[in-house]
Amino acid sequence: MLPLMPRVTTEVAEVRRESAEAVTLRLDLGGQAFPYRPGQYVTIDPHQCGPLAEALRAREAGRGKPEGPGYYALSSDGLTASSLEITVKAKQDGSALVGYLAGGIGVGERVTLAGPDGRYALPESPPAGVTGFLHLCAGSGAAPNRGMIRHALGRGWPQRHLLIVQDRAEGDVL
Repeated sequence: MLPLMPRVTTEVAEVRRESAEAVTLRLDLGGQAFPYRPGQYVTIDPHQCGPLAEALRAREAGRGKPEGPGYYALSSDGLTASSLEITVKAKQDGSALVGYLAGGIGVGERVTLAGPDGRYALPESPPAGVTGFLHLCAGSGAAPNRGMIRHALGRGWPQRHLLIVQDRAEGDVL
């Protein structure tokens, strides 16, 4: 059994369209502390989203098991203590939560997150002897790297960053 991650309730402060199928949600922390390292992820339980109740019941009945949480990389830089960002790209995996976050959630709605977690993150300080970082990304995998690059630049780290992104079509690139 996985250990319980800390939970924080946020409010959607901004929904920013990144591509035809992706949005970045800026989530206001309401003064709560939420320390994380850029690149880590949070989880969101879809059962907290009232508009998804019917779709979740149908999916769970068809699969014969409860719908688990969605995992979303933090795409913010960790420099702003009042908010954080996740970038969500709609997929054809049948997840009602992904579709809701990418196209149905609105400003002012409350979302409870669990986390942060994950080891894919920048170190606490610039690593000595490292002159650069290579970020190889596909699709929405660019999201955690966006936060890492913004963090390093915002803190004046001396390393260079090269971001290479692959996606199915030019209009899909975040």
